[in-house]
Amino acid sequence: MGGETKSESRVVVIGAGMAGLCCALELQSQGISSVVLDAAGTPGGRVRTDK
Repeated sequence: MGGETKSESRVVVIGAGMAGLCCALELQSQGISSVVLDAAGTPGGRVRTDK
């Protein structure tokens, strides 16, 4: 990311499963904004349950 500051960085996290959500949380804790995209349209990935 040559020369960019954290506020200029743009990150897209692909997948809203456990790993993707943890990644987005870690980025946020470092002051980096991100967008989480998932094909299912709802978070959870393989740990999600439907009732």
